[in-house]
Amino acid sequence: MLITISQEENPVGTPKGKPVLLYWNANKAMQEHEFSLYHHDKTGLTKLKLENRPPREKDSETEVDGQDFSSLAPGASHPRHTNLPVEYRRLLHLGEKYSLMWPGGEIKWWDWGDLRDHQNTHIRADETSHSVRPRLILPASNVIEFTTVAEETPWPDRPQWEAISIDLANSKELKWRQYHDTGKRTKRSALVSESERNPDTPRFSLTLRGEPATLSLSGRYDKYMTIHHHADPVANPDGKAVTFDSSCPDRFALVQHTQHGPEELEEGFVCGFPSFPDEDQKISVGKSDTFVSLLPGESHTTGPINFYPHHDYDEEFELGERYQYQYIGGEIKWWDWGTKEVC
Repeated sequence: MLITISQEENPVGTPKGKPVLLYWNANKAMQEHEFSLYHHDKTGLTKLKLENRPPREKDSETEVDGQDFSSLAPGASHPRHTNLPVEYRRLLHLGEKYSLMWPGGEIKWWDWGDLRDHQNTHIRADETSHSVRPRLILPASNVIEFTTVAEETPWPDRPQWEAISIDLANSKELKWRQYHDTGKRTKRSALVSESERNPDTPRFSLTLRGEPATLSLSGRYDKYMTIHHHADPVANPDGKAVTFDSSCPDRFALVQHTQHGPEELEEGFVCGFPSFPDEDQKISVGKSDTFVSLLPGESHTTGPINFYPHHDYDEEFELGERYQYQYIGGEIKWWDWGTKEVC
């Protein structure tokens, strides 16, 4: 589900044009059963009772981060994806109609400003005094209505996985349907054919190396990326150097070898989350460590890049299965002929 939190264009009591920084995570609210689920029956709507969850610890303050906090300017919105937890799904019956909604509630951790104003700071939840900040109420949402239906083709392994965990069964079934229903396969970006190549561009390739040879799910794996500049008598007959932005390419994927062939499980960033400045910045190519110059036949290696299997791909690995981590193609953001000193 896509859940979007928004601030009105001209809310009463809000300083003109000032953003609001608030702590509200749709996924955590769902996990703590703060959303209401209703069943459409013969008498109308019946609210379904969920199992009691232990209350969240009432910390007096919380650290500001970019994961749980949303910064909203007047008229802005912040969408978040979430799933229906297993406790909700257990209440559903085939062929029945249901409604789901946020019933409304108070946001205790909030302040004026955005993430940059509160970086590396803490926000207090002053429950006893609202002289500094008034109470912030997130009102009730619209209602999502849905009807449960059976898949046309049942997944044969559903019972054995559901006996372990419904969440795990849903994850495994989703992968199975991606393969069988849509024919999803790993899409490897092959080398560009000669007829498709721009004859004026240099030839590059990328190789990966990992250490140690045996991967421990609870340990750390170090990856090294090497970019090669290949000689090309057509595009570069004089053997000129090429200077390029060596920032980490972002198209890497975890692939599982199945009886049907390689199947891409997840695509992600190899170097964590990229940082994008708010405004364009002028950078001196000759003085920046990001830019590298290579003559034909030379290469540049980046690493080690830390990879933590249990953290990065928490539920993807299965005992006894074979996997590979691969580069699936991408684009060098900036390049030019010549060395760094002349670019």
